[in-house]
Amino acid sequence: MLIVFLAILNKSKILTAIAMGHMTHLVLDNWIDRFNDSSPVSAKFALFFPAYGFQFPIMPHGDKWRHLASYADSYILSCEAIGLLIILWDYWKWRHRKEIFRLSQKKHSSAV
Repeated sequence: MLIVFLAILNKSKILTAIAMGHMTHLVLDNWIDRFNDSSPVSAKFALFFPAYGFQFPIMPHGDKWRHLASYADSYILSCEAIGLLIILWDYWKWRHRKEIFRLSQKKHSSAV
């Protein structure tokens, strides 16, 4: 929330991009929590941090190896794939921004 607030205050494109990436990540994390055994409270704490205080919920993993093994969960892998596709799509748009702009101008001028 702090990054979103700073992006709005400063009208910064860079902070807005960071805030959008951050919020997309948190939304995907919250979506994952709806399908696995994670507590919905954990998702709410992360999404609205620091509104509920500065303490994070404790993860239910016994040790670091179980925590790493949890990443093999199909829900987590599917959300990671969605996140990667969003990044790749954004990169493609950035690489072709001149062409996209030119085509949108051409389409707009022919419609008028």
